[in-house]
Formats: sequence, C-alpha cells, structure tokens
Amino acid sequence: MTAESSFYIPPPTISFRLKNYVTNKCIYSRTTEKPYFYHYTDNDYSDMYWKLIPGTGNRDGYYKLRNDVTGYFIYSRDSQSPYFDHTSYPDADDQYWKLLPGSGKRSGYFRIQNLVTGKRIFSRDSQSPYFDHTGYTDADDQYWTFIFEDMEVDKVTYDLKKGVLTPQPPLELVRQTLENKTSSEQKMEFKLDQSTQHTTNFEYKAGFTISIGAKFKGGIPVVAETEISVDTSFSQELTFGKTSSFTKTYSSTIPVVAKPRTKVIGTFSVHKGNIQVPCTITMKSAKTGHKVDTHAVFSGITTWDLQHSLDEKPV
Repeated sequence: MTAESSFYIPPPTISFRLKNYVTNKCIYSRTTEKPYFYHYTDNDYSDMYWKLIPGTGNRDGYYKLRNDVTGYFIYSRDSQSPYFDHTSYPDADDQYWKLLPGSGKRSGYFRIQNLVTGKRIFSRDSQSPYFDHTGYTDADDQYWTFIFEDMEVDKVTYDLKKGVLTPQPPLELVRQTLENKTSSEQKMEFKLDQSTQHTTNFEYKAGFTISIGAKFKGGIPVVAETEISVDTSFSQELTFGKTSSFTKTYSSTIPVVAKPRTKVIGTFSVHKGNIQVPCTITMKSAKTGHKVDTHAVFSGITTWDLQHSLDEKPV
C-alpha cells in the first residue's frame, strides 16, 4: 500500500487541528488579538480547528482550509503583501492547497502546497520567520498531521459473508477418571468449570484514521458450530490497533457410572480457531453528530462448541 493510497482526507463536515511534525505547534486563526494568524503550542483551542473544502474544475484535488471560528481561509501569493496570511475573501485560486503525503518516518504526515505559488507551509523554532510559506522543496518542518475533533464509535458493522475461520486442534480443558475396583457400581459427577483465553484486534485498512489504543464497545464475531455470527451482548472494552484478551468460562456437569472393575475416563474439550472478519466502524462527531467510516479487519482467537467424551476401560 502506497502513502497516497492509504492517505485519508476528511470530508468537509469533520474538523481538525493541523499539528507540525517538528514543532508540534498548531495553526490558528482569530480576530481578537495579535498575531491573528500564527502557530502555537498544541492545545485544544477552538480557533485551531479547520475544515477542508474541496475544489472543483481546475481546482480538483486541491482544498481550501477554512477556520471554524473566524471562517477565514489560508492563502499564499507572490503578487502583493501580505504574501502568506488568512482572509475572509470567499474564494480565490491562491486559497487552494494540495496535501502531499509523506512516507517513512513522515508516514501519517503531509505537506500543504499552494495551487498558485507552489509554496508549502512550515513551522520551526530555529530561525525567523518561524511560521510562513516557502518554495524550498522538502524539509521536516513542512510536514503536518490531522488531529481530529472528538469522535466516538457509533456502530460496528461486520461483513460476515467474508469472514474466514481457520480451525486449530481442539483444546482439551479437563480430563477426569472414575476408577472402580469393587464388585458394585460406583457413581459420581464429572464437573467442569474452566476458562479459555480469547483475543481481539482491529487492524486499520482505509478511511477515517482511528488512533491506535482507542477504546470502544461493541459486539464481536463468534462461532457457533461452524457459522460466524456477532455476539451483541459482549460488554467488555475493545482496543483499536492492539490485541486485547478476555476469558470465556465453560461449566458443565455429567453424571458417570462405573461398572465393577472398570474405569471411566471423561474429557471436556472445545473447538479453537482464528477468526478474521472485515468490518466498518462508523465514527460520529461528539459535537455535530456528523459520521465517517473506518474500514478495518477484526481478528482474534476464539473457542466454541463444548464437547465431552466418556471412555470405559477394564481395571
């Protein structure tokens, strides 16, 4: 997967901060006090939030950056001063920018390149100007990343028809023996109260980028006999991008009769396997309710179908 194919560009309904790779500072726009347009240490201030407005026609593939508080747009021009600033003017070519995704150590970051000047926005602490646009082709201080507004999981939809179950050898839980050396029948109960460990993981494939380690709740795929279904009653917390584990407890009681001078061996076991199911995680803005989708693959180790067997042998 190339950087371009995996790079996610949010729709115009979702807000974000633009955080720099080098300085960790975010771009803001305000009209209350100077400087009105600048970069500042990464804090969750409302004037740091922006939206992407896609262009059309000769601006296709470019975007305007509109601030949530001021409604101003960022521009870059060579024709008159100020050359790099924000403006309330509703539309001009110099307000359109292309997002150029990085790779390697810059993966998840991008440069912001202007349609008219070809210049890119930078942020640095090393020398003045500290925040500006430049025609220099490539530098770490030109790379930015999206810090999205607060989002929450609305629902998780599994594509069960594309689910894959890879069986493993059955897992023996308990083996018990009733040995009868007498001349009369002996009775007892074989009891099972044993836990197995299951795992879950969600691997990002495309769409809205969820932070690794993000917590959420939802149903998970399970197996009944050989069919994959969704356990909607699952209540434990899930973690995106990291393997989580939980236990499933099996309990059972079987009455056993051992004939004279025989022994009965009882075994409890379950099926075990790896499961993979494509899914769509629908995220919702905590502020506006607007929704976006994340495409992922659920994977995990699961057990199912408790079985018991009784084997009788002479003593």
